[in-house]
Amino acid sequence: MIQVDAKDAIADLDRIIGGLDDAVADGLEDLAKLGAMEAKRLVPKKSGALQKSIDVERAGPKVSLVAGAEYAHWVEHGRGPVVAKGKALRFVVNGETIFRKRVGPAAARPFMAPAGEFMEKATSVVVRALNRLVR
Repeated sequence: MIQVDAKDAIADLDRIIGGLDDAVADGLEDLAKLGAMEAKRLVPKKSGALQKSIDVERAGPKVSLVAGAEYAHWVEHGRGPVVAKGKALRFVVNGETIFRKRVGPAAARPFMAPAGEFMEKATSVVVRALNRLVR
């Protein structure tokens, strides 16, 4: 007669299931950090403020890759022409103050979307985190 005690197997399964959420979140955080590195590599670097605003945020099991600069959306997606609501638009280029009634559109310069595509390809990071849990 062969007897099998399932207590050890059940304990191992409980440990795996108990750590699954953290393992997935850890793997996603590692993946998001890789995505942040890629976004920082791709982002246009005029003042460096947009690059510095790229960060990984984690709240419990939720992990987000964010570009916190208020103008990040316009760099990523571009924008149409801008017409001054008042007398003129004022901006500084190479230390020189310029006034214009309108400016033309700005082309998109994506950096987050390509970083997202990079992250999709790098999902093996999450798989490795799960494998560490199982071992």
